[in-house]
Formats: sequence, C-alpha cells, structure tokens
Amino acid sequence: MFNTLLRNSLILSGLILSNLLFGGGNPTADFTVTPSTAPTGTTVCFTDQSTANDPPLTAWLWEFDGQAPNSTAQNPPCVTYNTPGTYQVCLTVTEDDGDDNQDCQTVTIYDEYNIGNENGNTITSCSGMVTDPGGFSGDYGNGQNNTVTFCSGSTDFMQFQMQMIDLAAGDQINIYEGTGTGGNQIGSYTSANNGQTPALVGLDNCITIEFISDGAGTAQGFMGVISCVPDNYYVISGYDGQVITDC
Repeated sequence: MFNTLLRNSLILSGLILSNLLFGGGNPTADFTVTPSTAPTGTTVCFTDQSTANDPPLTAWLWEFDGQAPNSTAQNPPCVTYNTPGTYQVCLTVTEDDGDDNQDCQTVTIYDEYNIGNENGNTITSCSGMVTDPGGFSGDYGNGQNNTVTFCSGSTDFMQFQMQMIDLAAGDQINIYEGTGTGGNQIGSYTSANNGQTPALVGLDNCITIEFISDGAGTAQGFMGVISCVPDNYYVISGYDGQVITDC
C-alpha cells in the first residue's frame, strides 16, 4: 500500500513539475469575421477570440491570402475586398512559452445584383449576390415592385440560397422557375420567414426573383446567392408535394 501511494505521489509530482516547466498545452486560435459573405467593395473586419492554455498570449500573426499585408496586431486593420472570390484568412497565436496554434477561415466575395437596379433585366451568370433595393447594407423603401431573372446559359439548373430574410409585414419575396413571374412558383417568403435561410433549385435553366413592398413599413430586406447546379439536382424543400420524373 505504501509503495503504491509513494508511486502515485511521485507520478503526480512529476506531472505538476512537467506542467510548470513545459506548459500545459497549446493555445486555441479563434476569431470572428464580419461579414464573412459579402459583395465586392465590402470592408471586412476580424476580431481575435483566441484563448491561452498557459497565459499570456504574446504574439499574433494575421495572413490575408495576398489581399492585405500581414499584421501582428491582436485585432488587425479591416480589409476591403474588391474582386469576387473565396479568400483564406489565417491567424496564428503564440504563448509566452512558445506554444502556438493556427485557425483559418474564409471570406467569400460576390458581384452584387441589386434587384432595384436590375429591375426587368435577365442576367446570364452562375455566381452573384442578389440584394433588395436597399442594397447589402441599407433598408429597402416602400412601394417597391421589382423582378430580376438569372439564367445559367447552359442546361444547368439555377439555385438560389438565401443568406438573410428581414421583411416588414405585408412585404414579400417570390421565386419562380423560368423567365418571368408566369412560371412555376417554387418559393414565397414574408415576415413570417424572417431569420430563415432556405435553398431553392428551379427545374429550369432560369430563375426569376420578385420583390414586393407595400407602403406600410420597411426593413433590411433580403440577400441571397445564385449558383448553377447539374440538371439532375433537386432541393426537396422547393418541391413539396410534387412528382418529379427524372432518370
């Protein structure tokens, strides 16, 4: 019994001494990106959220995939992205004892298609961010009635992934297959859908987005991302109750 207690005591003492001499492990690198998905010309900011295992953290290294100079500040200068693409941002943090850790996240930048500016237009594109008439950072106005159509330019179907819905009562967003509002309606959203981010795929190489606001109130509106998917790809939420014949 004594030998066992002595052995356990020595093991515990060794662990404590090892922790004092060599530290208890690596830090955890972490940060927020605001916003992480945005149109061209947006200024994106990064905030350190890292934690130390053996305080304190003594060094930060931010790398911006060539979009800005590296930074050693805890919270670096914000970065403006002017070209569509997906960019990696990495943060490496280091503790006083030399232990380090890295976290990498992505910033995705799109061309912006403001439905008010593009009203009535047909656009051939497989990438872009669609926003309400107020744009990415503004509120829409009263009395809006706008449509825009996107086509793949091939047999691919069009997909629309909502990023944000924030509508005032009485306002709505409608999604149709084809070129215009006479096609099959595959989505309709009101203030009851605020906070949701549905994804829709039209069984067509074109999709039409309609935005209607009444005169009773405004809000942030909506934003979503268009893309093209193979012509045998379906998102079931857009076809509830329908029968689809496809081999």
